[in-house]
Amino acid sequence: MISVINVSGTTWTVIRGDEGTTPVAHGAGFTIYQVVSAGAYKQLRNTDWLNVVTQFAADPTDTADSTTAINNALTALPTGGGTVYFPAGTYKLTGALNIPTGAVLQGAGQDITILSQTSTSADTLTATDKRYIAVRDMQLTGPSSGTGRGIAFLHSAATVASINLADLIVQNFGGDGIHLETVITSSLTGVRSQSNGGHGFFANNGTSVTWQACYGNGNTGNGYEIDSMNYCDLNGCGSDSNAIGYSINGSSAVVLNGCGSEACATGFKILGAAANISLLACKVQTETSIGFWVTGNSVFCFLLACREASPNGATASFQVDSGSAAMVINPQNTTANNYSAGTVQLFQSTNLEVHSSGSTVVRASRNATTNTGRYTLQTGNSDRWTMQLNSDSTDNWHLTDLQHSTDAIVVASQATQPNMGFLTAAGSPSYGGGTGVVYIANASTAPTSNPAGGGILYCSGGALLYRGSSGSITTIAPA
Repeated sequence: MISVINVSGTTWTVIRGDEGTTPVAHGAGFTIYQVVSAGAYKQLRNTDWLNVVTQFAADPTDTADSTTAINNALTALPTGGGTVYFPAGTYKLTGALNIPTGAVLQGAGQDITILSQTSTSADTLTATDKRYIAVRDMQLTGPSSGTGRGIAFLHSAATVASINLADLIVQNFGGDGIHLETVITSSLTGVRSQSNGGHGFFANNGTSVTWQACYGNGNTGNGYEIDSMNYCDLNGCGSDSNAIGYSINGSSAVVLNGCGSEACATGFKILGAAANISLLACKVQTETSIGFWVTGNSVFCFLLACREASPNGATASFQVDSGSAAMVINPQNTTANNYSAGTVQLFQSTNLEVHSSGSTVVRASRNATTNTGRYTLQTGNSDRWTMQLNSDSTDNWHLTDLQHSTDAIVVASQATQPNMGFLTAAGSPSYGGGTGVVYIANASTAPTSNPAGGGILYCSGGALLYRGSSGSITTIAPA
């Protein structure tokens, strides 16, 4: 709780962190202000300005209209801004509060400082082409109808810069809860936007904005509508019971980290030729349409360890439409995926799939002949077979049984057609100068029993032999 206490008549006032009444001397660790005029205070140590709305005749009892009084407190700030403080209470409003550049609106807490808007058309906190604004520790409540927005920072000629919203509840407005136009270098932390007729959070045509632990709940529109935004991130945010949880439209370089969507028709939608959108460890639950959806020619999208849990009649968990492209790594889903041909590079813990309607290339480059390039198969975390280029000066292709260090097949590159070797011993086989020939190594153990229903072809001492099912051994070609 913050209280304003006169120390000596009307000369000094102290902003304290408790409700005490004992005068506090300068230098006791509290912020001390000098009274400049009724309700206006000048901080002694850094010349910050403080206006207290109740000393401009704002009514904290939700009885009289406080719109004019609060606007007077805002207008009375000096050029460059200052702080307007709202003591605990409910302040009835019938119109917009116009925020100047540099203003800090400081409440006493989300549940104890409440701005109650009665107009169905007015935006409660609004500013056009303003910068360096902060709003903290209060609740904004609308009339539950109309077109008015809770917070609307608008663009006409200049970018809206350095907006900081923290620890707010914005609810029951007919339009968007939070509406930011052409906004840059701004942050929203611990903001709850709920039960609004528009979007919970709307931002467009800006850069470098962060949402931290924010919550969009029960809005008629989308929880988060991020349009034509660049270099932004959403961390640990939630979106429940909205049309779309997160709509990332025509944006680029946007990262959603550990965000969740519950009971929305679609959880996460990337559209409008968006690019370089990353969803990291995000979760969707009880969606009725699509969990994670990449569409509208959106490309270079990256979905890592995202999860669909407990869908509610969903048509697809992960969907990537034709013309779009995404890399999906280790997805967890209940509903079937819907990937159009050629849209997805898919990596899973149990298998690797590359879907493409055109040419597909999977490379394991060794970069230099002193390295190997290989694909290896395991059993129980033990390497069993490898397909590789060896670390030598050749481009021979080896299929090797790693349990016995024996090449099963070697294809040796030559000027024309390659040679092939079967079960070759360690080291390079001899092809006798041949090109396009097959080499069979001597059997390390000759067959000793008869094969059923067939025969065995093998070499012994350089001769090619055949053992039939009756046990007869025929030398096909001598050594």
